[in-house]
Amino acid sequence: MGVSLLEFADTILGEVILLQEKFKAVYTLLQGQLEGHNLPFEDFPYEFRSRLVALLPPRDCVSFKLAGKTATNYVKTRGQFSAFLLVVRNSSSYKNLKTQCFKNLDYDITSTSFFLKSDNWYVKNGLYLNLNSVEKFDHAVEIISGSYHSLQLDGPYTWKQALHFMNLSKQMRDVMLHDGMLLEVEDFDDFFEAIVQYCKHQERATLIIILCPDLTEAFAPQFKEYVENRTTFTVMFWDGNTIVYRRLSSF
Repeated sequence: MGVSLLEFADTILGEVILLQEKFKAVYTLLQGQLEGHNLPFEDFPYEFRSRLVALLPPRDCVSFKLAGKTATNYVKTRGQFSAFLLVVRNSSSYKNLKTQCFKNLDYDITSTSFFLKSDNWYVKNGLYLNLNSVEKFDHAVEIISGSYHSLQLDGPYTWKQALHFMNLSKQMRDVMLHDGMLLEVEDFDDFFEAIVQYCKHQERATLIIILCPDLTEAFAPQFKEYVENRTTFTVMFWDGNTIVYRRLSSF
C-alpha cells in the first residue's frame, strides 16, 4: 500500500518546519558573527545568501543591510529598508540634510526623483516626507510600510493621506503635520473624529503638532472642544501650532 496523503503531508510539513528552524539558527549565528566582523557575508554560497535574505523579517533587513556592501545589495533585491527615511523635495534641502546626518547610517536621505522610482519601502523608526504635490504623496501611500514611531509631513497633502500614515504603523508616538495639509471646512468633523480615533487606538501616541497657517480661525476652538471631550488628550495653541498631547495622568 502507498503512503496516505495525510502521512505525506505530515512528512512535508515536518521537513518545512525543520528547514525553517535550521535557517533561523544559522541566521542567529550569522548575525552575531557579522556584528563581530568575523564572518563576511560574501563568503557564503550565492544560493544561501539569497535564501537567507528572502527569509529575513523586514525589521531585520534594516540592520542586516549594514553588514557590508554585499549584504546591502542582497537586501535591495527585496526593496528599500530604512531605520529613518527622509525624502526631500529640492537639492538644497538634500545637501543640508546630508551634511547634518554625515556618517549616521541610520538616516537614509533621498531625493524625490529616486523615491518616485521605488515601489517598496519599509521604514522602521522615523518617516519624514517633504513632497510638492498630492500625487507624489499618493505614490508614498502606495509603497511605504513599516513600524515607525515618528512622522513628519510637509506638503501639500490631504488630511486623509496624513491619517493614512498616522495609522499605518501601530507604534506611533509623535506626529508633525507641517505646512500644506489640505482641509476644507466641510471636512472638519470627519478630520476631528479621525484624530479622536487615532488617540484612542494608538496606545503609544503622545503628541501631535499641526502647523497649517491656511486653516480657518474656526478650526482651533472646534478642534479643541471635539478632541478634549472625547479623549484623554489636551489641545493647546502656541506660536501658530496646534498641539495635541496625552495628559500625564492618562499614562
